[in-house]
Amino acid sequence: APLFGSFVLWVYVLVSNVLLVNLLIAMMSDSYTEVKGNADVEWKYGRLNSVLEAVVRIHPIPPPLSAPLLACKFLSHQIRKIMPRSDCCKHRDGAYDENAAWKVGGREWVMKRMREEITKEALLEHRKRSEIEEEDTEKSRMRRVENMLEELLVMGEAQEREVTFLRGAVDQISAGRERDRRRGKEAAVAHTSLDAIRPGREGSTNSPPLRTKAGQGGACHA
Repeated sequence: APLFGSFVLWVYVLVSNVLLVNLLIAMMSDSYTEVKGNADVEWKYGRLNSVLEAVVRIHPIPPPLSAPLLACKFLSHQIRKIMPRSDCCKHRDGAYDENAAWKVGGREWVMKRMREEITKEALLEHRKRSEIEEEDTEKSRMRRVENMLEELLVMGEAQEREVTFLRGAVDQISAGRERDRRRGKEAAVAHTSLDAIRPGREGSTNSPPLRTKAGQGGACHA
């Protein structure tokens, strides 16, 4: 008995561990698919932001035609490096430093962060709307199924009523036929009884003349 109990316990532990591992694998695969879907959407938004950032930094002209503009920008950048101006002159002339704008705290950096926040909020809003639409579709499906079930129940009740009505009609017809059969049998029995009674009556009516003839014959002999 103790050996059998320990064997059953080991089997139970093994089966439970296998089930738990399978459950863990299923949960991990589900979470991985969800994260993968979200990562795909976020990657698309990030790629779009990168493209927009590249368009802002570089003039939106195809590469063969944008070579002069890129050369001009490169020369201007090199000239700025070679001939730096003082901060007071920069503030006075209102010059725009592109590198400083793209650094942390710069205008372009802030705009980039704002665009990222806006895209994240738009993504969350899109997810919420998609979830609401899915819930609405599920509710509409449930309503359709409920309506179909109600229609089926009504049709079933109507068919049941028709079946009961037909059964009652069939029972009435069978009862009428049974009554007709009984009446036919009773009529046949009455007819046979009348046929059996008629010969006796005819014999009783014909017997007295025979007796009278017999009496007349005896009288003649006398």
